Parts: sequence; C-alpha cells; structure tokens
Amino acid sequence: IQNPSNGSSNSTVNWIKLEPKNIIYNGESGVTTSNYEMRSYRLSPNRIQTGARYKITIYGALHNSGTDPHFGINLYDTAGNYHVPLVQVYPSDYNSTLGAYVKTFTWNNSYYYSDQSGRPTRTVDADSIKVLNVPSTGAQSSTIASIKLEKVT
Repeated sequence: IQNPSNGSSNSTVNWIKLEPKNIIYNGESGVTTSNYEMRSYRLSPNRIQTGARYKITIYGALHNSGTDPHFGINLYDTAGNYHVPLVQVYPSDYNSTLGAYVKTFTWNNSYYYSDQSGRPTRTVDADSIKVLNVPSTGAQSSTIASIKLEKVT
C-alpha cells in the first residue's frame, strides 16, 4: 500500500473491526397489519448496554384510529416469555425530512412494578423486540417498511 502523503510503500495498515449500525437483524423485513402484535425482530448479541442511549427509526405508516395510537416496542427474553416495555413511538415522533418515525431513548431492561419496595421486580436479558400496533383493540392497519436500532454516541 502506498502512503499518499510521502509516496512510501512501507506504510503500516491498522485494521479496525466494523460492525453494522443496525442492531436489529433483518430490519429491512417489513409488515403491514392491523394485528396488535406486528412483528418480532432479533437483536445482535452483545451490542446492548443498559443505561446507554439508543435511537430507533421506523420507516412506515402508523394508523390514526382509536385512542392514543402508537408503536409500542417491548423487549423479550430468549424464550419469548417475559417482556419489558422499552419505548413508545408516537405520531409526533415523525420526522418529515427522513420520512420516518424517530425516537431516542435510554435502554432499560428492568420493568418497575408498583410493589411496596419500589425496586424492579423483573429484569429481561433480551434478545429480541416486538413491535406492537397500539391500541390493542380497534387499531387499523399500520406498516413497518424497515426498522433500525442504533447506539447514539
């Protein structure tokens, strides 16, 4: 490899490991449905840090029917048994410049119940998320063309 600054061919190349920005596997796989549970997406392993900031981007269309329409994003464990509400994406999160719903949030894998201790009673070591079409009854069709989850630096 020739060094462009001095023409030398004895330059050292430092290799860096590049990871895809999208933490969601198959985020380009879309869905259109009026079902409450729209779609599950697997997460890349070892890429999530509790307390870190993340940005979710959803290209698609959110229905405008019922009370409080939004995309609900929940975490699920490996068995798909336990879930934790992660973030809610509302019509007001639509970015017309990008043509997508965009929301930045702090990752929290603990769900706080209103028990007397006030401490989290369930922590999910999540490997997938599920996108919900809220409200659970009476929602019209919503579309996810693609979805992306990135760590904010």
